[in-house]
Amino acid sequence: MVAQPWQVRYTGAMRSAKQGDFSASLCLDTLPTQNLFAIGPVAALGGEILVWDGKPFVADVLRENGQQYLKKAPAGLCAMFLVYAQVKQWDTVKLTGTFKGLRPLQQAIEAQAAAKGIDTQQPFPFLLFGKIAVGKGHIRHADTPVLRVPAAVSDENKRFFAIQNKKTQMLGFFSKSHQGVFTHHDSFIHIHYRLYTKYEAGHLDEAMFDDKEPLMLLLPKG
Repeated sequence: MVAQPWQVRYTGAMRSAKQGDFSASLCLDTLPTQNLFAIGPVAALGGEILVWDGKPFVADVLRENGQQYLKKAPAGLCAMFLVYAQVKQWDTVKLTGTFKGLRPLQQAIEAQAAAKGIDTQQPFPFLLFGKIAVGKGHIRHADTPVLRVPAAVSDENKRFFAIQNKKTQMLGFFSKSHQGVFTHHDSFIHIHYRLYTKYEAGHLDEAMFDDKEPLMLLLPKG
């Protein structure tokens, strides 16, 4: 395989959250912003990060009513863990078939990446544009900053939200060797989403895609 002009980097680990540690591993103002794509949770349970082509957003919920909102370019943004890459150019592929869950989507992403000459034994980023027929996402949130909790209650800070018939843009990372670091233990992909409503975003947990709408996959051009 030819060396790629981009490289996936990460700091911190997803498993820290399972252990109840929500302290910061990196602040985003230390990273170059040009062509930057990144995802991860905000430190101290302050929401979910989505950096799209150098522009940072935070998905969070309002303390008074639990309503979702999206903050643009928040100052002093630090991540509990973060996975990121700088990608200048993307190849676009139209995915065909039915995707009733994230597992078949993961398989299709791997197959298309291999067909494009990407070494799938190494991590790589991807973008997706499509319509989620039925899905679920979450935002890690606490009304006041929290750095540590007992491991047994580490997931109680997740606020879950249903997704139904929504056009969505998504940023994800694929890896076969970073489970517990920036993918879950039972998956090779980690995806954050932003609905076209502009105000709803977060970590994607489940998704069944509308097969009447095109599902477009963008892979880093090598």
